[in-house]
Amino acid sequence: MVADSSRDSLRPSIAGESSSDARSEVRYGTNGDNGMTNSPSARASASDPTLGSSGIEGIDKPLVILIPDAMNWVLGGWAREIATHNAESFDFVIFPLEEIRSRKQAFAEILGHADIVHCLTQSACAEVKLHIQNAGVHPPYTVVSIHHIVDFDDVGVCIDADRIAVMCDSVFEELLSHGVPEEKLHLLRKGIDTALLRRRDRAESRKQLGLPENGFTIGFSAKAASDDRGRKGIDVLFDTLSKLNAGPEDPVQLVLTGPGWENKLASLSVPNIAVHYFPFLARSAMPLFYSAIDVYLSTAQIEGGPIPPFEAMSCETPVVSTPIGMVLDFVSDGVEGLLVPVEDAAKTAAALEKIRREPERAAAMGRAGRATVERSLGCREAALGANALYCSGSLQPRRAGGNGPTIAELRRLSEELIASDTDRWNEALRIPRRPGRATGYEQLRALARRVLGARRSARAPVDFEIAHIDLEQLRIARESRVLDLGGGAGQFTIPMLENGYQSVCVDLDAPRLGEVAAACGKKGLSFSILRADATNLPCRTASFDSVVCREMIEHIHDPGRVIEEIRRILKPEGSLCVTVPSAHTEHYFQWVDSRWLEMAGHVNVFTRRSMRELLEAHGFRVVEIRGRNCFYSFFWFIHTLAGTTHDGTGRIQDHFRLAERVFAAWRRLGSGRLKRAIERGGNLLVPKSYVYYCERADIR
Repeated sequence: MVADSSRDSLRPSIAGESSSDARSEVRYGTNGDNGMTNSPSARASASDPTLGSSGIEGIDKPLVILIPDAMNWVLGGWAREIATHNAESFDFVIFPLEEIRSRKQAFAEILGHADIVHCLTQSACAEVKLHIQNAGVHPPYTVVSIHHIVDFDDVGVCIDADRIAVMCDSVFEELLSHGVPEEKLHLLRKGIDTALLRRRDRAESRKQLGLPENGFTIGFSAKAASDDRGRKGIDVLFDTLSKLNAGPEDPVQLVLTGPGWENKLASLSVPNIAVHYFPFLARSAMPLFYSAIDVYLSTAQIEGGPIPPFEAMSCETPVVSTPIGMVLDFVSDGVEGLLVPVEDAAKTAAALEKIRREPERAAAMGRAGRATVERSLGCREAALGANALYCSGSLQPRRAGGNGPTIAELRRLSEELIASDTDRWNEALRIPRRPGRATGYEQLRALARRVLGARRSARAPVDFEIAHIDLEQLRIARESRVLDLGGGAGQFTIPMLENGYQSVCVDLDAPRLGEVAAACGKKGLSFSILRADATNLPCRTASFDSVVCREMIEHIHDPGRVIEEIRRILKPEGSLCVTVPSAHTEHYFQWVDSRWLEMAGHVNVFTRRSMRELLEAHGFRVVEIRGRNCFYSFFWFIHTLAGTTHDGTGRIQDHFRLAERVFAAWRRLGSGRLKRAIERGGNLLVPKSYVYYCERADIR
């Protein structure tokens, strides 16, 4: 779905397509003239697309209140389109549902002057109806859009509206079967902005979104809040992914966008398929999303649209979809895409494999999809259908004679409502700001290092450490693709994402990846996770700029195989960072508590020399070795001395007060000189881990 967070321009780009397909027109409604002023001067002065106002005092037109669920999602965009293309006949105020809840008095005042109220979401109908009753005004002409029917009782409150708009034939017929009078029903399609949603270069789109250059990529877009009773079919989507074949040279990845899926992704346990999640993509980024994917997948069970398949078609991307809603009306099996039965993961996976194995046919489907959208779902033609929907007999504007708000007042109100709703949406999603330029301190520090002759890579924008990993030493830049191998709960990946870097968290432990998804969800971060075996990674050769492997090699029975895999997926100029526990602390902890290695799950103990030899034997050159994490030497000493038990991944089960007090004292030291001096000395004498910075030995 197209999301729009922009407030600078309220007019969407319109291609001006013509529609020859009768299915794109409003049907079963009154098409007579509404008797409103439609003079040349009025047409020429339709200057405010959001309000749909002429901008000239004295020209009275019916006032329409449009009520979407949110301005930043599909219905907010639809409200803009309706207001833009019907400006000659109506004035508009867009009043998002959440704004009605927080501005009841303002809504009640504008209701007294409204001629038409159009609820663009069926969930708002009962609430708006109650507001109209409480306002104590003559009820305006009411229109409600019913997009889908999960249970007819859920839409019963909408039946009392003066007119009901639906997007597809199936919902139209279902309402008729429940006794809704045909004269109440109108078929009003949601159009597609084909000027914005055009094909972009696939490689460039993936680069801008931070996605891998290669691999079969499946797209899915929806709000979790719209998944009432599982109608979006997200469980079928996950089941379908588990049935796909993914390998090192034939990887598969899912790109999912839309807020609220963090909890679902936290329970995802599909191996060998990377999941890239964007809680929110701005409207301008949606063409990149649809162009970056190889196929758009819709597993919905009940829908009036859905809209995303048609947006994908507009970008010449083939679709695999269940035969529901508008898909039944416009998508022919084998022409614009492939249709699959509802809740049939096996056949859905087979359809995806067919798209994957037949790229020429997939490209032909994409071109056919674009032609269908241009022919039948033009944005302007679809939005103009609202004109016939609103025209019912001789509707006279209530603001005649100068009563009610002026056009300037309406404009200010609408702009304020849109801005407020956008801010609320951004705050709710915790949309992070894009990483900007280095701060003055970072620039000064970088300059000092250059003057002093310190080694610095041209690719590294700042000197920065994350989880005790020196990003400058690894030559990691903002655009670098980094693999966090054995990433656990995201101790490295999450800070990387928070600081504007790219990192794919890979682990075999599904619950730990679930923790990454949940933590990123709380912070509003886009993220990428992959459940895979480190000895057989489903990643293409030479596909990553850097690999970070923190405290993982000691858990692997065949560490040489892991290092071989790392070398395979690294680009020729790529860098590697490996951290392992120091041998002397391992032996000491084992001496204090004989259960140490077993409880920690460590099957290997590496000395500095043995780890260096292992790396060199598998094609790496060790550039630097650093001692790190001295404080944890003291921390684990306390726990082994006290006999603390912990599981096989090193996570403590029993927390002793002494250790907690030591931690608290360490945190109180902050980052001052004393703490840095203690760290330097401790990392020389008793480092808990050694950090190995490496590059491929075949690159000079």
